[in-house]
Amino acid sequence: MAYRIITIDSLSDHLKAQAHDLWNKEYPRQIQWQKISDFKQYLNSLLARRHRVILDQNDLMVGWYCDFLRDGQRYFAMIIDSGVQRQGFGSQLLKLAQAERCALQGWVVTTDQYIKGNGKPYLPPLAFYHKNGFSVDLDDRLDTETLSTVKISWQR
Repeated sequence: MAYRIITIDSLSDHLKAQAHDLWNKEYPRQIQWQKISDFKQYLNSLLARRHRVILDQNDLMVGWYCDFLRDGQRYFAMIIDSGVQRQGFGSQLLKLAQAERCALQGWVVTTDQYIKGNGKPYLPPLAFYHKNGFSVDLDDRLDTETLSTVKISWQR
């Protein structure tokens, strides 16, 4: 199967809908966007954003990466469809971002106690990010009533 990566500053409504569906399928249920209008508002609130989208031969999104400015730092979010995970797509998206950026920050779930939107367990991606050069700051946590995360960072 052939895949292609596109880099864009703004997602079309069609791609926003696909990113919304991918988010709700692959991320823990606690952070799902019930309404696509809320997801679109979230995307529009991100400053200086850059998207990378992986599309299959039918132009269906199987991966989405977005980096953006928050509090003077470059943060990112990334989702790969579970049907194509472990094929190098996530690493490829990170390598493209690392070639373009000097530093990246993100928040990652650390336990397997969460369930994804598709009903399967959410597996914490810490080992994946460590393999891709990120460090984990166990003292920098973002814990809410619904989700517990730790900060990861990469610097050139």
